[in-house]
Formats: sequence, structure tokens, C-alpha cells
Amino acid sequence: MYLRGRGKIGYITGDTKQLDVNDKTYAIWDAENSMVMTWLVNSMTEEISANYLCDSTAKELWDNVTKMYSDLGNQSQVYELTLRLGEIFQGEDSVTKYFNSPKRIWQDLDLFNDYEWKSKDDCNQYKKIVDTGRIFKFLAGLNVEYDEVHGRIIGRNSLPPIGEVFAEVRREESRRHVMLGKKTTCSTTSMEGSALAIPEAQVSKRTSQNQRKTKTTCNVTMWKAMPYSRKNAGSCMVKHLMVREKNLVNIAHRRQMRLSHLHLVKSN
Repeated sequence: MYLRGRGKIGYITGDTKQLDVNDKTYAIWDAENSMVMTWLVNSMTEEISANYLCDSTAKELWDNVTKMYSDLGNQSQVYELTLRLGEIFQGEDSVTKYFNSPKRIWQDLDLFNDYEWKSKDDCNQYKKIVDTGRIFKFLAGLNVEYDEVHGRIIGRNSLPPIGEVFAEVRREESRRHVMLGKKTTCSTTSMEGSALAIPEAQVSKRTSQNQRKTKTTCNVTMWKAMPYSRKNAGSCMVKHLMVREKNLVNIAHRRQMRLSHLHLVKSN
């Protein structure tokens, strides 16, 4: 990708041919060839790159590295990628992260498919079959909450491209996130309100209990004080009656003495 972006991919594919030494543009070719070789060597570890410093062209270096380390013809690599593909499920991943996992493996598998089709129609039909299998794999690995959109896609007469399938599932994920996010927020607010209401109820209950306790204490205090007050009131009343009775007796006694004195006076 880096070489293609720099416009130097032809140096490793062979499209940019090696020029004769006597060619006027040989110096430019040699400089660009050396630059590409430097990029390739710097991308390798020191142990590997040391074996390719004597190659004269970038194309020669690339071909030697490909023969030694390329797995394009290794069927065990295809088998390993197929096993990894069967173990991929969404789980706790987002739809985007889940989709990218098999997509990387599909891209690796495409590198191994170097079959040259003689008919363009057969090539397109094979590609359609491969895409259909990848759509089934993607949908089968989704979580159960996407069964509705899963059935909606499978129920169509003709399946859309896998890119459109991913986009539709991604929209469903966004919709569910928005709806469940609002619901979760409301639930959280309700829970917080309940959490606040409980302490308020407890405070109100405790205040009421304290008020009743204070009132009861005051009533008990008054109740205890009442017998003593009544007793004092009764004692004062008795004393008052006794004094009044004593005064009446004294008055009667004095009147009796005065009457007796008057009788004596009249007799004399």
C-alpha cells in the first residue's frame, strides 16, 4: 500500500523494467530502485534483511522474500483461517467490531484464491456464492437480540451485498442503543427518586416518632405532677376550713360571753 501510494509498486511487480546502464534515465531508475529496496529492507528484522543486501533490484529482492516466507500456497494456512472464521461470534462486541473480525480473515482467504476463470459469468456467479456464504456467516454470529433484522434480511427474495447487510444491522444496533439508553436513563432516574424517597420517609417517620415521644414525655410529666398539685390543693382547703371553723367557734364563744355579761348587768 505504501509503495502503491508512492507510485513505486512497479519496481516489485516488474512493470518498471530495469534500464541499460547507458540509458540517459538510468540514474533516475537506479535511485528509485535503491529507495524501494531500502524501504523493503527496513521493513524486515535484521536477521532476515541481512540475507538480501546483495540483491541488485527491488524485483529480485521481493521475489526471493516471497519464495522464502510467503504462505500463499500453504493449504494449512487456509485451514487455520477457516477454523478461526468458525470460532468468531459477536458476544460482547459491537456490530462494527464483530464484522471487522471475519472481514480480515475473508481478505486473507481472497489472497489464496488465485484461480483464473475462463468465463466472466462463472467468475461473477462464484463471487455471488461466496458473498452469500459470508452474509450467512455474519448473520449467524450475531446475538439473539438481532433475530428480527436477521429474519428480515433472510426473508428477501434476493440478498443484498454484504456491505448493505452490515449497514442495516448497524442501524438496528443504533436504534436499540437509543431506545434502551432512554429506558435505562428513566429507570435510573426512577431508582434515584426511590432512593431519595426512602430516606425522606425514614426522616418523616423518625420525626413523627420523636414528636410522639416528646408529647408522651410531657404527658407523663404532667401526670406525675398532677397528684402532687391536687394533694397540695386539698391540704390548703382543709386548713382553710379548719381556720374558718375555729374562727366561727371563737365568734360564738365571744357572743355567748357577751350575752352572759348582759344578763349579769340586768340582774344587778
